[in-house]
Order: sequence, then C-alpha cells, then structure tokens
Amino acid sequence: VRVRDDAPLLCDFYGLPCPDVERGEFQADTSSYERVQQRLGVARLAWDIGDSATLVSTTGYVHYDKERGWDCDALNLNICDYPAIPVENKQFTQELTLTMDVNEKLDLVVGGLYIDDESVDYVEFQSEEGIGVPGLLLAWTATQDLKSRAVYGQLRYMLTDRLRLSLGARYTKD
Repeated sequence: VRVRDDAPLLCDFYGLPCPDVERGEFQADTSSYERVQQRLGVARLAWDIGDSATLVSTTGYVHYDKERGWDCDALNLNICDYPAIPVENKQFTQELTLTMDVNEKLDLVVGGLYIDDESVDYVEFQSEEGIGVPGLLLAWTATQDLKSRAVYGQLRYMLTDRLRLSLGARYTKD
C-alpha cells in the first residue's frame, strides 16, 4: 500500500513490476503453500435412567496440523518471507449432562465439562535484502496449554401453562 502519494512503493524502489491487487497478480521469490491435516472424533452416549432422567456423555478429540509458507512482500525479492508457519493443536473434551423431570412442573439440568487443549505455533520470518540487515532470520514459538473445568445447573419451573421461570448457574475454572 502507498502511505503517501509521493512515496514510492517497494516495487518502485527496486524497479520491479508492482503487484496488481485488482487483477490478483503479484511477483514472488518463494512459493506460497498450505498443508492441513485434521483428525477428529466425537462419541455421544445417552442412558435413560428411569422414566424421567437421561445422562449424556459427550467425548471429543481433535488433532490439527497445519503448515504454511508465505511470500508476504509479493515481490521477486526476499524482503519478507515466512518460509514455515507450522501450527499443531490437540484438544480433548469430556462433558456429562443429567436432565431430569422432577415433577410435572419442575425440571433440571446439571453437568460438568472438562477441556484439555495444547497448541504450538512456530513462526519463522526471513529477509535477506532491502531492510539493511542481510540474512535476517527471526523465529519464535508460541505455546498454549489450557485446562478448563466447568460445572453448571439449571432449574425450570412452570408457573402457568404459558409462563416458565428459569434459574441457572455456571462455574468455570481455566
């Protein structure tokens, strides 16, 4: 983008063809790519407990791998390249929910949820020309490890045939 009308773009400065954003044309010194692999599964089991209660267990698992390379300067120069941006994420969840009709006017829902999530993002930035520091390579890793627990409940009471009162609460600890 042009910051000022009188300021040259990077492509003007280096005497290269400038990207044509409207036509989607740009130059590149490295190929951009993206690879994604995802494995996931969900198991839901429900048990009827008597005539008025149901216990549901929902278990989930996701494993997500993504790698991306990107030439961010859109020029045939190595001014701004991200040769590798891999991301790995693993998540396990378990939820138990009990629903029950206490009587013909009152029902309740109680449950608990557990989440274990791990994510690692590795970012590498490389530049060889144009910013005054040849051979610049910056790399960093961002990690996240989340464990979350929650309990919740809700009571619903039928005041009339058309009016219901609900009271609910949830507590979460990350």
